[in-house]
Amino acid sequence: MRLSKIRFKGEAFEHNPETLRVTDKANVKEDNLLFDEPQIRRTGRKCRVISGKGQFAGENCIFKYTQLLRLYYKGGSGILSLPDIKPFFAYFTRLELSCDPTPELVEYYFEFVEDFSSGIKTVEPYFHTGTGGENLWDVSYAYGVDINTLVKLNPEIRFINESLNGIKVRIC
Repeated sequence: MRLSKIRFKGEAFEHNPETLRVTDKANVKEDNLLFDEPQIRRTGRKCRVISGKGQFAGENCIFKYTQLLRLYYKGGSGILSLPDIKPFFAYFTRLELSCDPTPELVEYYFEFVEDFSSGIKTVEPYFHTGTGGENLWDVSYAYGVDINTLVKLNPEIRFINESLNGIKVRIC
């Protein structure tokens, strides 16, 4: 797995967690036919669940945890980027302090659930107005447009990681 940082709603986790689990499950239906063996068939898939465990160490570990807690409390769906997995929309559904915080160590568990309702946006609007901590990478993921295309279409945006809060980005 690449060592790229986990990102949610344009904000990067300072350190990737110790463990990361991505759970994909199928929807299945059992058909009971009269005098026949039951038949199981796949009817699609359920939302992915991304969970893991991490820790912050050092004298500012509580501050780092509260930053993660603020991101959790923002609520709503956003783009979740994980190492080696195509970004998708998700909800930050769980953040749990898993031990008594000490001045030097905080451990936590987290969970995201995929948001099927958002889906991949189309390029119909031609423009996207940046919000929050979004950058060109986030827009690229949300609209399925190659980052190099966005850079060429938006020469006024000097840095790919620049915050786009209120900036109109050309999509196509």
